[in-house]
Amino acid sequence: MQVIILAAGQGSRMGDLTKNNHKSLLPINEKESFLTHLLHQLNEYELSKVIIVTGYLSELVEKAASNYQLNIEIVRNDRYNEDTNIYSMKLALDHVNENEPIVVIEADSYMDEIAMQQIMSESESDNSIWFTRGKFNKNLLGGILKSNE
Repeated sequence: MQVIILAAGQGSRMGDLTKNNHKSLLPINEKESFLTHLLHQLNEYELSKVIIVTGYLSELVEKAASNYQLNIEIVRNDRYNEDTNIYSMKLALDHVNENEPIVVIEADSYMDEIAMQQIMSESESDNSIWFTRGKFNKNLLGGILKSNE
């Protein structure tokens, strides 16, 4: 199994909080940031590769990721300020093994252990699953969707 972590964005909507820090490195408790919590969780799974797409303050993200015993591949998105996650996904997909399951997670996401276990177990099936926040509205591109395609 492979994991793509999207960590290129500036977090500009967070104002001064992300002026000198990456949004994924903002603290969630005394010891962890969003990204370090995620990487700690991923240490519990058998992963062939973790692809982290960086952009804004990439050196900070790379330094935080270097502390983990995962097979991490850093991919830099130099166009992070021109696009949302679409170009980052394209860059990441250029580095995956198409014969292995892939999980895509945004670096500033927080999941408890139950949610992470569900995501990882579902990823080994042939299902496509999207996890997002908020009430499903078919006129918006959000919700939790599950399909066999």
